[in-house]
Amino acid sequence: MDELGGDYEQLLEMFESTAQQSHLVWHYDHAGSYVPVDFAHPLSDDELLAGGGPLGSSQALLRELEFIAPAIGIDPANPPAAPLPPAAPTELEEPAGAAPYDPSPFARERHVWLGLHAAATRSLAQGSMIVFS
Repeated sequence: MDELGGDYEQLLEMFESTAQQSHLVWHYDHAGSYVPVDFAHPLSDDELLAGGGPLGSSQALLRELEFIAPAIGIDPANPPAAPLPPAAPTELEEPAGAAPYDPSPFARERHVWLGLHAAATRSLAQGSMIVFS
């Protein structure tokens, strides 16, 4: 995103109100959480943002993931296996391991989709939160 510079900031401003309605889009990759409770829009206020980021619904996240899956070449009814978790705890600044080879032009998006899908389905099955920290 660094190469986009001001263009990225302008895009954020243009689409912020729409993005705030999406459980998939309106989250931080380093903070925030999802709970296994169904509600329409992500919750975000000063207290939540100060405490770690927006609060999303695991059910709504799963619906949004299933909606976009065909656009990136995933059958939501029969998705590929999720990426394997790290073998040991990782540090915040530690580089991520290499993603499995995927010749798709949406390889990165598919990798993220698979991880989020696994987290959302596990959250619903176990009644547990998804926490980004």
